[in-house]
Amino acid sequence: MPFNTFAPYQSAITFICSRSLAPYLLTGTRGLGYRDSNQDALGAMPYQPYAASKQLIATLLGVQRASGEACHDFFPGAGVGRGGGYSDDHLWAGLSVQWYVQESGDLGFLSEPVGYHDSGERSPVLDHLERALQFSDGQVGGHGLPLLRTADWNDCLNAFPGAESLFTAGLYCAAARAVESLYRAVGDEAGA
Repeated sequence: MPFNTFAPYQSAITFICSRSLAPYLLTGTRGLGYRDSNQDALGAMPYQPYAASKQLIATLLGVQRASGEACHDFFPGAGVGRGGGYSDDHLWAGLSVQWYVQESGDLGFLSEPVGYHDSGERSPVLDHLERALQFSDGQVGGHGLPLLRTADWNDCLNAFPGAESLFTAGLYCAAARAVESLYRAVGDEAGA
């Protein structure tokens, strides 16, 4: 019986390097992408969940703004985050954290305090996820769907005033279910 060893290896290497091998990502103005790095962590989660949690705590959640929105690009360790206006970036952390807790069983992770990029405030991981959902709640169009804003996961789409994103609506539902499952895992039915 053949075993798939290439996909886990590729996921681990992508997570470790987090696309940093391309010189344009860590030089100039781009840095690393919040969405990209969350997706890299998701790929690594089944193979190295504890390493992925360190990135989530120290780096990814730390470039979220207190409003719930995330910096689109950031420079690891430099405290520099740039951009915003994307409809989906901030929602990816809910999936990453849920997968981490599912793979590791580390419920204590949810109460660890993490700082926000734009303030000295620190709050538990669950609060970061809740603020991301609340940020999306305040960014809806005429049909009650999330606004496209600058773009969603398909960066080729440029927003027109009032345009809504079905992709982000689906991601919002997935993130809300992930956060609900985390509240249930810690026995907080009211939060769920």
